[in-house]
Amino acid sequence: QLERTLRQEHFEGPLLEGFDLAIFILTVSKHDENARASLNHAHKDATSRKSLHFFESQIATIEVISNQKLQKIHFPINPMCKLVSKESKARVLKTVNRDSPTQKVLDFLQEAPFLIDEMKHMERFSKSRVRMMALR
Repeated sequence: QLERTLRQEHFEGPLLEGFDLAIFILTVSKHDENARASLNHAHKDATSRKSLHFFESQIATIEVISNQKLQKIHFPINPMCKLVSKESKARVLKTVNRDSPTQKVLDFLQEAPFLIDEMKHMERFSKSRVRMMALR
């Protein structure tokens, strides 16, 4: 449900396909010399460079150990995530239990619904238009 909540409204259609393609290109270029050369060549064109820069700046990576193997997982950063307040970030950083990697993830996941609520509230707030009228 967490993924569905975060993906809703923000990454649909061509934009989501663009992220999928960018993630694929970045992943392949790290493992294949020809793909890396093609990516470097694409950086010469201004439009391609701007597009690649946009997608690269909006993609995050986490590392996960699965079956005794380290895997990098790339994903688009939901624009709504930029709406978390500094206070909430500080609270999470201060209160998350770091005794073990598992405990850290569990504590973070416990905080996620509150962070999502805040992000949704701030998103609605930023979209609403408050009209003020001067009194005579």
